[in-house]
Amino acid sequence: MEKSGDVGGWGGDIITLYGEWRRDSDSYSSGYTYCEDKFAKIGVDSTFGFNDLLEDADGYLISERVRGGQDIVTAVRNHYRGSGGLTRIGDFLTKRFSGLASTATDMARNMLTMSDDPTIALGRAKLIYGIAGYDTLLPEMLPADKLTEFCRGFADSLLARAGQEGLKKATYLANQKKNLRDSQ
Repeated sequence: MEKSGDVGGWGGDIITLYGEWRRDSDSYSSGYTYCEDKFAKIGVDSTFGFNDLLEDADGYLISERVRGGQDIVTAVRNHYRGSGGLTRIGDFLTKRFSGLASTATDMARNMLTMSDDPTIALGRAKLIYGIAGYDTLLPEMLPADKLTEFCRGFADSLLARAGQEGLKKATYLANQKKNLRDSQ
């Protein structure tokens, strides 16, 4: 399900977002609300801001092309060609999480609690403690329903960002069509 490489992308970002939520838990008891307010929002200070999501999506999608046999230059070119940059969040959602909120929720939970790799577990604890302090509850110590709420907030917010991208793509393509028509 998860790949160790995810830690260097969205997985690391969900870990730091969890740390921020625990740091801010006095004013945000709901992890779901925290994700709605802080995850991948333009102009909002967060360790998992909008640009981070774009970078994670691009990195994942380009690496998948390279794993599929393309050289890096071709993979980057093909990724951004045409309207590819306009569908990156939706493509990432589809290719990494099967397009499903339930899969994104489960994968976020696993990223936050997996213990089979001691290096990842130690790094996760260090990241969280570095943001929220050494007295914070690590994800595996949090009541299951509270952790699920946070992970579901991530998943639902990811789906919402992909939906916004789809709306912007339609506007972009309509404007492009109009501009081409007007230029003739």
